[in-house]
Amino acid sequence: MIAFIRGKVFAYGIDWIILDNQGIGYRIFFGHPEAIKLNQEIQIFTYQHVREDELSLYGFLSLEEYELFLKLISVKGLGPKTAMGMLSKFHYEQIVQSIENGDVNFLKGLPGIGGKTASQIILDLKGKLVI
Repeated sequence: MIAFIRGKVFAYGIDWIILDNQGIGYRIFFGHPEAIKLNQEIQIFTYQHVREDELSLYGFLSLEEYELFLKLISVKGLGPKTAMGMLSKFHYEQIVQSIENGDVNFLKGLPGIGGKTASQIILDLKGKLVI
């Protein structure tokens, strides 16, 4: 597994970046394009998602956000695209606080999250997250 990649931002879009690492361009799903600039040297913590028909990288600027992502995708019915959407919409602290407070309505307002999934997130993760 690729734990992190350090390199220069070659290009970026709404939900991805291409990171140039010694002449190799890694396309990484990334939720915070406002936090980077072209040619900026950055380090991205990565999660490598492997499926029968897909090989993807998901990237995070902080280790805390990466760890929350891992916990979110451990919840039944919550995949990496939905978890990335959650983390790109709100800050790490807001999501953790809503889970710890059992705020189903906040979680239902996140992209791709319905009432059942919001309740499952709280059931699985409440008390297991630290700010």
